[in-house]
Amino acid sequence: MITPLNQPWMHSPAVSSIFLALDHKVRFVGGCIRDALLGHVVKDIDLACQYTPDIVTKKLTEQGIKVVPTGIDFGTVTAVINSVAYEITSLRQDIATDGRHATVSYTEDFALDAMRRDFTINALSCDQDGTIYDYTKGLEDIKGPVIRFVGDAGLRCQEDALRILRYYRFLARFPASPNQEAQQACTKHAALINHLSGERIGAEMLKCITMDNPTLSLKAMTDTGCTPYVFGNTPMTFDNFKRYLEIEHKHQLPIMPIVRLIALTHDHNNLSHIKERWKLCKKHIKSLQILMKNPCTPDLLLQEHKTRILELDKHRYLEAILGCIAITNDEGLANIYQKLKHWEIPTFPINGQDLIEHCGYTPGKALGNALKAAKKWWIESGYQGSKNDVLTYVKKNIIS
Repeated sequence: MITPLNQPWMHSPAVSSIFLALDHKVRFVGGCIRDALLGHVVKDIDLACQYTPDIVTKKLTEQGIKVVPTGIDFGTVTAVINSVAYEITSLRQDIATDGRHATVSYTEDFALDAMRRDFTINALSCDQDGTIYDYTKGLEDIKGPVIRFVGDAGLRCQEDALRILRYYRFLARFPASPNQEAQQACTKHAALINHLSGERIGAEMLKCITMDNPTLSLKAMTDTGCTPYVFGNTPMTFDNFKRYLEIEHKHQLPIMPIVRLIALTHDHNNLSHIKERWKLCKKHIKSLQILMKNPCTPDLLLQEHKTRILELDKHRYLEAILGCIAITNDEGLANIYQKLKHWEIPTFPINGQDLIEHCGYTPGKALGNALKAAKKWWIESGYQGSKNDVLTYVKKNIIS
């Protein structure tokens, strides 16, 4: 006997208004049920409805609920209530697939909709009263947990090759052991990954490597022969990667996908192929460029790091330190990172106008050089000099 699900978010006024507007022909689906049963925090509330998107939109709008057609091509609209988004997808069944896209038709059958989902733990649905509907033995797999494809694993992979990568992401997210049937299907159909766009591969893999258990997942991916289709010939150093994750956890370092990639490949130069293959976004490319252009070494003193921060930019330099830790696994650098993270950069106490007013300079090259020399002295003195100290230094040591 399954105990009905009972969560506060299931009975909130906003959710209740959606169920009422759609005549209760709607259920909670997917991740919110899975995460609630696993005791995880539920972040997004997704629903599936027996009505088609046009009727869903009409009925919600009639009740004064804002509707946005966020994924209308996939049968999805988003209800927005008090700035909170609720995705509502009409029930569908696959008519045809080509390994990347599916031709679907709408249905009123929740069981048919469940059969087109990727994994059993994502195929559960639930009424507002807490009754759980399980058409794929997902409840049994959640107890494992086991990441198992719905129905025939090979067929699921052939329908959409992205499911192969999603399998490894879920394997990295939950403390699950590789499933034999899933592994066999991924091995057999690994080459289908080549048909996916670089953006889809990159988005899925960047999520995967930032999960709690990425090492096991990446090793399982290697065992099935999928890695060449994802990482190309880029070598992976699992020992270095595991050690970096330990340091990251111990020192509470921020989780950055590009830094973890560097730890996995042990060299940011190895990421050139991945950058092109995954079509990395501008944000990630910028992070990679920062790491490559601003290398730091473990033997620098704390004061030297502070000097570099002033010459560059604190956020960028901290990224560079993380990249160095990823390659060297140097815990000393992790300690320095924490000190620099909480270090408030002091403000240089003078400006060009001060030199004009107190030292007789006029605008021009000499003024710029004097200001630069004064700042260098101030930094080397440990940022201790006051405005008067710096001006005195200029008068005694710079003015000819």
